[in-house]
Amino acid sequence: MSVRVNLLPQEQVARQAAARQRNGLIATGLLVLLILALVTMWQNGRIAAIEERLADEQAVLLSLQAEINQLDEFSELEQRIADSETLIAAALGNETSLAGILQDIASVIPSDAELDSLTLNVDPTVPVPGTESRTIGTMVLSGRSASNHAPGLERLLLEFDKVAAFRELFFTSSTLDDPDEPYISFNLEIGLGEEIRTGRYSDGVPEALR
Repeated sequence: MSVRVNLLPQEQVARQAAARQRNGLIATGLLVLLILALVTMWQNGRIAAIEERLADEQAVLLSLQAEINQLDEFSELEQRIADSETLIAAALGNETSLAGILQDIASVIPSDAELDSLTLNVDPTVPVPGTESRTIGTMVLSGRSASNHAPGLERLLLEFDKVAAFRELFFTSSTLDDPDEPYISFNLEIGLGEEIRTGRYSDGVPEALR
């Protein structure tokens, strides 16, 4: 049987206990510092990764914003083109074709009649939809016929009435130049319908002209 006998003084034992306690506290403190350092490093890594992702997202955003700005320029250009087309259509909406009127006259005037003058008066207002039959102007023709009132002026009136754009035809005067000759002078007034409008660009400006 063995017996352990503590031969150290009580004061030394107390110092050793205090030293062990102090060393334990130091070790615990160092462990806590190590853990805090590791957590800090981990957090710094996460922050760096987030900042990198944020920088990438900002770069993408700037790129998209640049593309949007370019699209805005195209949108403005398209709007300007659309406005120009609308302006052209409005400017030419009331355009009438004198050449077309003259061609219509040439296609129906009898061979025994001739014209000395032509006067046009066209209403400049915009055509009203659904009023194609209304008269938008007048035309006064002065001339002569070599076949007297009949069949000369009768045939002239019947032939001019065949033109869709001509309506409300009537002679305002007719004078026999010489009682012994069949030549007769006349003034013919004609109402002009919507058909004399050219309708150019009414469906938009052709692609080739854009």
